[in-house]
Amino acid sequence: MVTNAENDVPIIAKLALSHYQFESLHPYTDGNGRLGRLVAILQLMQDGILRLPVLNLSPWLEAHRTEYIDGLLRVSTSGDFSEWVTFFARAVKIQADNGVETISHLIAFRDETKQTLRAAGVRGIALDIAENLIGFPALDVQVARKMTGKSFEAANQAINRLVEQGILREITGRKSNRLFVCQRVAAIINSQPF
Repeated sequence: MVTNAENDVPIIAKLALSHYQFESLHPYTDGNGRLGRLVAILQLMQDGILRLPVLNLSPWLEAHRTEYIDGLLRVSTSGDFSEWVTFFARAVKIQADNGVETISHLIAFRDETKQTLRAAGVRGIALDIAENLIGFPALDVQVARKMTGKSFEAANQAINRLVEQGILREITGRKSNRLFVCQRVAAIINSQPF
């Protein structure tokens, strides 16, 4: 038996072929495409290409939905996979490039924020929370408490300091069970072009 690791088919071609096979075997209209795209990412993780599921093909494929569906249909009617593999490879490349750019912006934001907070005299767990905002752009005091291993009161004071500095914004309007968001991180994540 030949495993994925034992043949010479490039991983992108494997992904494109696997995705086509999944979509053609399970042609459901609701959610099947998302599941098929998730399977592609899991395949990259299984093959050691990705350590974490950080590649998201869905935005690009959804933006090119007609071309995506037509490509799948063309393979079914012609048996020619070359255009499909090229199309799918383009999606992977563009989304990988966009992901690298997004991560670069997030790291730059983190570094700039830490520097700004230090210059403003902010220390301790407020800096720890700020450093983790690129992974937790929305959080409450309980999440901050668990993240830092400090008391609820210490986490609450640190979050209040980040609100004062304009890093976090409270979005519920409540006195308790408040939720805070770092709008700059959300903007960086959501501004990914495709």
